[in-house]
Amino acid sequence: MTRLPLDESLLVFATRYMLGRMSYGVGLICDEIVCAWPTLQRKTQVVLHRDIREHGEQGHSYGHECDQAAWQRVLALRVKEDAPPPS
Repeated sequence: MTRLPLDESLLVFATRYMLGRMSYGVGLICDEIVCAWPTLQRKTQVVLHRDIREHGEQGHSYGHECDQAAWQRVLALRVKEDAPPPS
């Protein structure tokens, strides 16, 4: 399958839109995040983790059990380390 160039901001927007929804779209977005994770900028990874985590911390539902499992897969991904300062 040919992949289109990824605009990271679209992943953030889609994540915010899908949080709490009970839809096959949750799985699609989470699959895309998992696939793109190694290439995402650290700041995008941090924002995605923060948004997903805070959604639950604020007492909001993640949706059905399958939706919650999909979000938890994203939260299990490791955020890139900070780049060392230039010498």
